[in-house]
Amino acid sequence: MVNQADIDYNMLTTYLGNLESRVWLLRIDFDLIKDLLIKPENYKIAPGEKIVTYAIAIQINIISKIMMLIEDFVVIANSFLIGKNFYQNSLSPGSPDLGPFIRGFLENDYSDDEILSIMNWIDTKKVTTDNKIGMILDKFLENNISYTRKFMKELRMFRNSNHPLYRRFKHGGSPINSDSGYKPSDGLLRDFEAFSLTSVGPDPFSDPHIIPFSMKIVDKYSDLVKNLKEIINEMIRNRIESLQREICGVVPNLNNSNLSSLDPDSIASVAIQNFYDDHPLTRILKPITYNVRTNVYEKIPWYLE
Repeated sequence: MVNQADIDYNMLTTYLGNLESRVWLLRIDFDLIKDLLIKPENYKIAPGEKIVTYAIAIQINIISKIMMLIEDFVVIANSFLIGKNFYQNSLSPGSPDLGPFIRGFLENDYSDDEILSIMNWIDTKKVTTDNKIGMILDKFLENNISYTRKFMKELRMFRNSNHPLYRRFKHGGSPINSDSGYKPSDGLLRDFEAFSLTSVGPDPFSDPHIIPFSMKIVDKYSDLVKNLKEIINEMIRNRIESLQREICGVVPNLNNSNLSSLDPDSIASVAIQNFYDDHPLTRILKPITYNVRTNVYEKIPWYLE
């Protein structure tokens, strides 16, 4: 019989493979948008068409992929917070609609203990009873919790800024104008190169949602993707290691360089290693084979004609 730890392990390792693919596709978009603007002659753009219009089309694709990564983060983070498998809790038939759930998750303010659960980090009191070492680890943990809380706030801001466009892009009609000619002469938007306008209200031409474009913004997307991949990797690999060690969390890996500055004599590092030695990687997590039923052909007729 398949146990829950093996189910969790298989679903999480499957996702890690998909995470690499998703980030790889985003890197292609980043390279493409830069190459398009630097060497437009390499692309078959119709006479009279504006190059920036195509750059904005790639930008919209980038935004949508980042929004999907944020959804991944929320689904997985929430599963760790409540102690349930992310597929069984959020993706299996009968699960609630993800839209309101994702918005609600990102709007919440989480306690230190809740962030420990989300990131699969351990309470330092379980690592050592030495007060001096405990103070070092507490400071190290505090820095990582602060970073995570700040990053989750950035994800909330990004989602709120881009959700109207993402919602229109993934549904039918795509009322997004990437060649509107809109150009404000003053205010915070005046320095951007171009804008896309998305119809969101009863009157499609009144009060549209505006997304600015510039290469500086593209670089900002790239930094966000790098950090998002890093934090998703961290919380999943922490969970897998926790399952293998049969403990409730591990010491953070996100900002390990900070630990050396807090622990010049390495006494905390030694305590961490002793803790891990007491909880070795003993549990063997096994791959699960998919049970493909014989009626699979009925579900993919287009491929079989």
